[in-house]
Formats: sequence, structure tokens, C-alpha cells
Amino acid sequence: MTSVVHVITTLNRGGAENQLFTLAREQVRSGINVIVIPIKGSNELESDFKKHNISIDNSLLNQNILKQFFLITRITHGNSSTFHAHLPRAELLVALSRIKKKNFVVSRHNAEKFFPKAPRLVSLVLARFVSARASKIIAISFAVRNFLIDSFEIPKKKSVSVVYYGINDDLTNRNKSFPENKALTFGTIARLVPQKDIPTLLRAFSFHLREYYSSKLIIIGSGYLLPELIALCDELGIAKSVEWVGKVSDIPSNLEMIDIFLLTSTYEGFGLVLLEAMQNGVPVIAANNSAIPEVLGSDKGNLFDTGDEGHLSMLMKRYSNRLEWERLQQQGYERLKYFKPDLMKSKIDEVYLL
Repeated sequence: MTSVVHVITTLNRGGAENQLFTLAREQVRSGINVIVIPIKGSNELESDFKKHNISIDNSLLNQNILKQFFLITRITHGNSSTFHAHLPRAELLVALSRIKKKNFVVSRHNAEKFFPKAPRLVSLVLARFVSARASKIIAISFAVRNFLIDSFEIPKKKSVSVVYYGINDDLTNRNKSFPENKALTFGTIARLVPQKDIPTLLRAFSFHLREYYSSKLIIIGSGYLLPELIALCDELGIAKSVEWVGKVSDIPSNLEMIDIFLLTSTYEGFGLVLLEAMQNGVPVIAANNSAIPEVLGSDKGNLFDTGDEGHLSMLMKRYSNRLEWERLQQQGYERLKYFKPDLMKSKIDEVYLL
């Protein structure tokens, strides 16, 4: 296997897109010829890919669906490369082309319906069509794999390989230390949508402020729930202690402002932001559901019951202690060894060769 073509819905910043960059970079380093084909969006990550000699084919970008189908069919026909599709629209487009089944691999990045906004039956039919056309299916966590099986989104006899995301551990901020001379700043990076359950975060923080009145909360991300969440801050009387940053492109710089990272999601396919926080020396507290325990470890003492603001507040207090904070930070460093980029790449190579 000397050539891989990755087809992905967008190259905008996001978990799947960032991981494709990491995977493609590792593949190029090992001598594989890599081409990436995005099909819509603004290509925010294009320059990052090109800096690492990853070729970008924009021939499909933002074309109408019929032209995209014609072009991808022409690209796949007679092409012996491995075609690896990421995210539903890209998966479906490749599945509809004249690709040979043995050359078609898909990665499922989310523990949710194939097309979340479509009727369940429509989403199910399309998911099973793609799964049947692919020779191999990769899930980014056991949580995603179990969802695919339990929701019947893959045919019964189809095998699914689990390959975790990878992230470099050589950039870890080993100099980050407990902020002895100031109140702790809590923070999260999340889309402001129901899945992320920001109300639980705000209520837990309001409890914490009753004892640690100088603490701050930074919320990084955008979404349609922003007005509703600002109103909840006013209702809880915490508006002056909460900072809304909006969407950012520089994750490390923004993580520097955070002393403890909080993730209150009701589910995650993986939760790349957890790795990014640990990589930057920021201790993590998160909800105990879906793939989150796979990333953080299921018995590490930093998981709270999903939706339980009292339990979250208790952990916020616990890790406001310097010794507990340092223990949790070290725990994060140790978890990173399970998510190395070269390990991810080698496991995906194994899937390609199955």
C-alpha cells in the first residue's frame, strides 16, 4: 500500500479534520503518497497540510452534488489507491462512485445517527448502504463501535476496528504549575449546543463560587445556545465571573488561561479536546459517559455522573487543592502514551491490510 486518498467533508477546524491531518502527516513521513480531497467548506487547515507535503485536491470543493459525483467517479474508477472516507457526506459520495470495494475504507467519528438531521429510517438506510460498500470500517472509540452495532447502522456480520486518535506528547507544557497566588480559572472548549450540556457546567460553577468566590470560568466556543446560556448566567448571578471567548483557532494559547478543564458533554465519539488539555498540562474533569472514560481512564477519580452539577462541583473543590491538582496533571501526562500518532498510524495500516 503506497498511495492513500482521503476524502473528507471539510478541512475546517474540528476533531475529525485535525485527526486526518495527524494521520496524513504520519503516512507521508513513512513514505506513503497521500492526497486529501475535501468536498465543502473554507479549507481552514489547507496550509497546515501543505506544509507537511500532503497534497490537496480541491476539484470537488463546493461544487454541486452532481458534479461532485461525476468527478469522484472519474477519480476512483480504475484507481488502485486506498480511498479512506471521513464524515457522512464524504462517505456517501465515495460509496456512490465506481470504487472497488476492496479499496474503500471509512472512519466513523461520531456516536450519533449517520445523518443527524434526517429521519431515522433515511439515516439508517444510508448508513447501512455505506457500510455494505466499504471493505473496512474504523471506529474512533469503542463507544462509537458499540453505537454502530446497537443502532444497526452496520450490517450484522460487518467487523469494526477501533483505532484511537493520536496526539503528540513532545509538545506537552511541562512547565504549567498550580496557580498558588490567584484563584483558579476553570474552562471548557465546546460548541454551544445541547450535546455539550453547558447548563450543568454553569450550575456547578455557581455552587463552587459560593465558597471560592474569586474563581473564574472561561467558555471557548460558539453556537446557537449562546443567548440562552448568557441568560442562565444572569439568573444564577455568575455573569461577572464567566467569560465567553467564542470560537478560536489557537487551542494551546487559550488552554494556557485555564487551570482546570471541564467537559460536561452528554456523549462524545472521542473527545479530542481532552487530549489537547492533557497535552498542555491542564488537569481534566469530565462526565462519565460514552468514550470519555476510554480517554481519561475509568478509575481515575476525575469523572462525574453526567448531568450532576453537585457531583461536578464536589470534584472542582477536590482538585482546587494543589496536591490533588498536581496528581491529576501527572495522571493526564501518563494517559497520553495510549494516544501516540505513530501508534494510530500503525493500527490504521493494519486495517488497510486486513
